[in-house]
Amino acid sequence: ARMVEYMKAYRDDLFEMADKGISAVAEEKLRVMWAISGPFYADPFKFLEERGVSVPYWHIGAGSRISGCVYPYYGDETEYSRKLTPLEEEARIINCSAWGGLGDRWIEDTLFICQDLKIDAIIYFQQWGCTVSHNLGRIVADSAETELGIPTLLVEGRMLIEETFDRRQFEERLGDFVDLCIERKH
Repeated sequence: ARMVEYMKAYRDDLFEMADKGISAVAEEKLRVMWAISGPFYADPFKFLEERGVSVPYWHIGAGSRISGCVYPYYGDETEYSRKLTPLEEEARIINCSAWGGLGDRWIEDTLFICQDLKIDAIIYFQQWGCTVSHNLGRIVADSAETELGIPTLLVEGRMLIEETFDRRQFEERLGDFVDLCIERKH
């Protein structure tokens, strides 16, 4: 029960910050979605924060549907011809994981989140071995650009192999992308 209390307090703090327009960074210049997987041998978040970039959303699998946000699918009665119980609704949400359906599910969720959270750009980590997320990267990037005018940085997934990861090169790409996005925004 203490965990539930903690999560409620955490949620309340986040809502209060959002209501007051308080960002996680001192001077927010850009809002990006980090998609798929985390960086493994680098911590780009301090690097991004120093440049005024907030990362209000990490998009992965069913995360978009279980993170507590209301999405177009929540409460929809057309799929099962009746209102679902809360437990059935949770099961449906888990079954709606982007990895368990067609690619349009992942693309629609991504675009919805970008609109809902006023995302300016996407950093999309193309993790090797995850053919679903890797192959959808270009389609997500094209859809975000075409439909919302949002640019995407596709990050090649070999960061999993420490010997091939070049931190300087990675931060240079991130920096160039951030500069481009800020320039486009203004």
